[in-house]
Amino acid sequence: MTRNLTGEQGVIIPAANVRHLITPPDVVQAVREGKFSIWPVTTVDE
Repeated sequence: MTRNLTGEQGVIIPAANVRHLITPPDVVQAVREGKFSIWPVTTVDE
């Protein structure tokens, strides 16, 4: 699936949710290729 990712896209999620994260294979591949990021944070200030 083409998503026209540039490497600047990503998502911020609560760090507490990381262990429950279920990602589709195309998202995992995009992260591996540096085209998408997942940023876990513990506070709003991060």
